Parts: sequence; C-alpha cells; structure tokens
Amino acid sequence: MSKAYDDILENYQEIQLLNSISGVLYWDMNTHMPPAAVGYRAKQFQYISQKIHGLTTKSEIGTLLETCEKDNSLDDFQRRNIELIRRDYDDRTILPSELVGKLANQSNKTLEVWKKAKAKSDFQMVLPDLENLFALNVESTTLLAKSKNMDDPFNALIDSRDKGFSVKILSNLFDEVKTFLIPFIKKCSESEVKLDRSFLSRNVSRSAQVKMVESLARFLEYDFYSDNAVGNIAEVEHPLTIGGGFKDVRVTVKYHEDHVLSAFLAGAHECGHAIHGLQGKDDWFNQPIYRMSSPSFGESQSRFLENIIASSKEFWNYYYPQFQKDTADVFKNISLEDFYFALNAVNPSFIRIQADEVTYILHIIIRFEIERDWFAGKIDTKELP
Repeated sequence: MSKAYDDILENYQEIQLLNSISGVLYWDMNTHMPPAAVGYRAKQFQYISQKIHGLTTKSEIGTLLETCEKDNSLDDFQRRNIELIRRDYDDRTILPSELVGKLANQSNKTLEVWKKAKAKSDFQMVLPDLENLFALNVESTTLLAKSKNMDDPFNALIDSRDKGFSVKILSNLFDEVKTFLIPFIKKCSESEVKLDRSFLSRNVSRSAQVKMVESLARFLEYDFYSDNAVGNIAEVEHPLTIGGGFKDVRVTVKYHEDHVLSAFLAGAHECGHAIHGLQGKDDWFNQPIYRMSSPSFGESQSRFLENIIASSKEFWNYYYPQFQKDTADVFKNISLEDFYFALNAVNPSFIRIQADEVTYILHIIIRFEIERDWFAGKIDTKELP
C-alpha cells in the first residue's frame, strides 16, 4: 500500500471524526437541546462544516489523489475509496468555505424555526429563514452546475446527492409511475368496499407506544438495550435516523396518541435505516466505502422493512398478539383480518409519513415537481403552502 494512499485515508479519518461529532450534535439538537441554544448550535455546525471543508479541499489532497489514481497496486476497494474522495474533493473545491459555513448555519437554524412554525401552523414564521436557506442553496448549486457543465442548478443538487440521477431521468421515471398510479388510486377511492378504519384512531398512551416501539425494535434485532448496544430510541418532531460514530446509529420516532400506527411504522422504517447503517465491516468504518451508497438505496432498505415486512400479512399473523399486548389491549376486540385490511387501506392524506404504501409515492413526486419548479423560478418560496 502506497504512502499516498495511507496519507489520504488518515486525512479522511479526521473528516469522519468531525462528521461523527456533528451527528451527535444533530441528535442532541433534535431530542434534548434547550430552545435557547439554537443560535450557538448553528454556529457549532458552521464551525465543524468549515473544518470538514478545509480538510477535504486542502491542496495536498489533490496531489495525493493524482498519485493514487496512477497507482496500479491498489485493489478494487482502495480504488473505490479514492473515487469517492475524488468526488468529494471535486465538488467541495468549487464552493467557498464561507458559503459552506453559511449553509450549515442557516440549515440548522431554519430547522428549529420550522418546528415552532409547524406547531403553530404558521408558515410566515419560517418564511424568512426558508428564503435565506433557498438562496444559499441556489448559490451553491449554481456553482456546482457550472463546474459540471450543467444548465440546471437542480440537476447539480440531485447529482451531488444521488450520483447519476438527473431532472430528466427522474421526471421521465415519475411520469411513467403517474400514468399507472393516478388512475389506480382513483379506482381504489371509488371502490364499493368501505373499510372501517376508525379504530386506528383509538387513544394509545405515549408510555404504551414507547413500549410498543421498543418491542418492535427488539424483534427486528436493533440493539438499543444490551450492555453492548449500538443504538438508542428517542422522540423527535420528525422521525429520522442519525449516525453518531462507530457502532452508534440512533433511531427517533414521533408519538401521536390518536395515531398509533404512525409511531409503529416509523419505528420499522427507522430501524431499517439503522440496520442498514450498521451492516458495514468494522474495519471499513474510517473509509469512504463504509458510508451509505446513496440516499435512494438507503431509503429502499427502510421502506422494505416498513412495507414488505411490517405491513405484510405474514408479519401480522405472528406479531399481532404482541402488538395487542404492547398497546394495553386497546385493540383486543379487533380481529387480525380487520386490523390488517385497515392498516393497508388506500387512503389519500396530506402527511407523507402517515401515507399508505400506494399513495406514498405521490407525495415524493409532488415534492420533486415543486422543487423542480422552485429552482426553475416558476414557484416563489412564499407560494409553497
């Protein structure tokens, strides 16, 4: 193994250390951080992001990359590491450190303002911060688009998140899906079969739901409980999974006492992310190949656990008695058959994370089309609601 490769991996390990610190800070911000700490936490993220940017783009990295790319002794895994480091280097060297810091600061500040605005159903409260955040994103993606010879900043944003995808590819894919999906949803809505789903709104206490999600996580073998636990389950405004470092992947959910399945399915979904995030070999951790291959692939793992496993008849044939027990027998008088059909009913709603498997993808498509038109200047930020 060449010294150039060793040096470039040593630098990446420092980047990974800073990323893990950022992950813990982000988890804390979403779970336990006091409201008054928002401003300083945003500055912490700004500082860390600029440090990561500096390590990623320092001039020595370009020289080391060139040396490694000419080194025929590297194996396939090592070459993949170099390819991923090169991708980060090329993208980040286009962006000024000051802009990277501003983006990190504004992103986290906007998130916290959004939480308050959401609670009050007041879009105007978050609008100024959202406008600032969007302007910074346009500035950064415009620079990236120019460097990649792309005519659309939104293309650059997509490519930086999910390499190889583009506005055209996704538009064509979603148009094909809509051709089938929209008439199919209409057909389902017009069905004469009317299912009673009212019992799904029965009140289940938060304490019972905590037990319910923990039981599910144990069943799925997400270890948050042993002496060598690699996880944690906490409550947040919007469910997500956060990596905090080596053998540290944390799950979060949101409990609604009148919508128990929201927490249950979110638990399955986030455990899918966590299990996927813990699958890499231990000695890969400080290498680029350890990180998630792409957001879309990562989402496929979480959706698989949520829909193919946790919404299946086979799963509920086995698990329903445990679910009834964990929810304090609130569903004791509901048959497995009635529960299963109610769970899987096609029922269009405004909330993506509570959408059924059929209508869920329309939420994604609508958001994509809004973002596409937003970047194209066809939609103004204040028009988003």
